[in-house]
Amino acid sequence: MSRSLNLPGINIQHPWSDLIITGKKTIETRNYPIPKHYLNVDMALIQTPGDQKNILPAIIGIIRFTGCKQYKSKQEWQRDQNKHLVTKTDKTYAYKGDVSKWAWTVKVISAFDSPQRPPKRRGIKFTKVCKVKV
Repeated sequence: MSRSLNLPGINIQHPWSDLIITGKKTIETRNYPIPKHYLNVDMALIQTPGDQKNILPAIIGIIRFTGCKQYKSKQEWQRDQNKHLVTKTDKTYAYKGDVSKWAWTVKVISAFDSPQRPPKRRGIKFTKVCKVKV
């Protein structure tokens, strides 16, 4: 028997979303710290298409961000490369030095066998309420 949960959601582009939900990517990097009210909270992972227009937005699982730290140097960021999986030559997400970089430690709570429909109204980064069947 399934039940529905109302969870906040976070939009993460494909292929990063797939790497997170499969457990290969354990750090999400952003240019800002995670808002404190989302730390240690179960969230719907909303996969967005990014540049790959053939990917439909979908909720692909439930994740939780368990920690957050700011990278103080490019070397520190590069030491975590095996966790965030962003290459130093990535034109969009690489450490550039003039913009702060933050590491959000991510834990997969559950990966869905089938993607679920995303909410009709999504925020750019976060969505306040996602109805998720578990």
